[in-house]
Amino acid sequence: STASMELSFPHEIYEQIFKNFNKRGDIFSSLLVNRKWCRLAVPLLWRSPFSKEFHYAANTHKIIRTYLSCLDEEARKLLSEDGIDMSNSPSGTLFDYVEFLQQLDISELKRNINKCHTNFKRIHDDAITYKLQLMYTELCKLFMKKCKSIYALYEVYDDQGWFVDPIPIRSFSIPLPSLPGADRCLKYLKRFDSAENSKNGIVYRELSQMCNEIVALSVKIGSYNEGITLPELVASQKHLKSFHLSSFNSSNICVWFNDDCFGPTFRSLASQKNTLTEVLISGITFRDIDLSCLDTLGECKELRSFGLLRCEALSERHLEVLSNSFQNLESFTFIAGQEIIPARGITGFLKTANANMKKISFDVVVPGAIKVITDHCENVESLSVCTRQPEEIFMIFQNCRHLKLLLYDLEIGFISDELLTKLSEYVPKSLKTLSFYVNLVYPWTFSSESLKIFLDGCKKSAQLEFFSLESANSPYFWYEEEEGMDRIAEEHFRVLQESGIKNYKLSGYNIDLGSQNMHFCLL
Repeated sequence: STASMELSFPHEIYEQIFKNFNKRGDIFSSLLVNRKWCRLAVPLLWRSPFSKEFHYAANTHKIIRTYLSCLDEEARKLLSEDGIDMSNSPSGTLFDYVEFLQQLDISELKRNINKCHTNFKRIHDDAITYKLQLMYTELCKLFMKKCKSIYALYEVYDDQGWFVDPIPIRSFSIPLPSLPGADRCLKYLKRFDSAENSKNGIVYRELSQMCNEIVALSVKIGSYNEGITLPELVASQKHLKSFHLSSFNSSNICVWFNDDCFGPTFRSLASQKNTLTEVLISGITFRDIDLSCLDTLGECKELRSFGLLRCEALSERHLEVLSNSFQNLESFTFIAGQEIIPARGITGFLKTANANMKKISFDVVVPGAIKVITDHCENVESLSVCTRQPEEIFMIFQNCRHLKLLLYDLEIGFISDELLTKLSEYVPKSLKTLSFYVNLVYPWTFSSESLKIFLDGCKKSAQLEFFSLESANSPYFWYEEEEGMDRIAEEHFRVLQESGIKNYKLSGYNIDLGSQNMHFCLL
């Protein structure tokens, strides 16, 4: 029969089928097909039970209940004696779910432990916090003891604006490499992301002694001790490809030290010069960094992506040491952390990479950058830049003919009818996404006629899939809006509707008439 033929397929074929399901929900559905499908699907679902896609799901805390059922009697007794209700987690499970775990998201683990407790909203109750810490400790011990191998270990929190998840044990930490079984469980770790943690120094040193297969490493330095042990972890790896370094504290403020805490780490990266392809540096101070350390980093000739985000005391001298080193660079990002912009050093990266550069992103005006991009980076595909000279966008359209994505931040307002008409003749054929960010106090204004000419040019020359005109200075004050914002009229909406562009967005503009078919957001 057809059913018996299906069951005769090798285990590997079923596993490949399940791996290619588009959504985890598809794998969930396979649990109900028959016993064999269930046995094959369960390990896949439990490889990464704390997935970010379930962040807002209502029942994810039940995962914790299942893991509590996997605890041995000694651990269960300990939790019960400390007042933790174990009635919803009877001893024993149908599968040994713990051994399937391969990706452990510590932040989601803590969040779900918090949700699992019936009184989790009382976040300032010391007794409840202690119980949550105890549950977290016992589950970490369980994972290190029974997991076959964890390949990804990370702790990343998404704190946006004023909202922070109420996790009373967020700052509570256990150096996982110190737990029994960790030397086996973490031996083949491929990805490691650390949060701000007082025990990171211990973790870095112990990981350096038990695993050397890390490919992607994202770490924070918040103390001088971490600056000493992190180089040991970097140097112990066989083929590190991606390295992200940050020194932000919990307030997102750059941490200052009395000595060079980062130089040894930069030196250690030279040990990965044959494999390292990505380096991202966030929130560190270059005040005491020895230039020779940066010269050593320049030995990483295979680097394809480099970024500097909100760093301080960054001078032309620092960047000049590096800017001539990376000829194979394909991606460069700069987000300002200081008022003085080292423009000569920044543009030096672009000149050195030349036609290899594919992705460029700045959040501030970098004097001379547009001219360098149009002269040297003709193959750029993704470009996010700021300007005070509107005509520079014409230079981009005319010279960067492989653009797929352009995010253009106009810091001054101007009337752009003539420019839009001119641009319509030079739209790159490859362009799919075009976003303009404008100052709402001194807005960019244009007629519906010039908008139609421009969009017709896009339709004729390119396959534009997304067009947006958005606020570059939101949130803004309402009195500023009334003083400076022009209105988008009905004619503008009609032009957008008839343009054939599937997705378009106007954000921050006063609206005279909306459209049910339009994706529109008022900030």
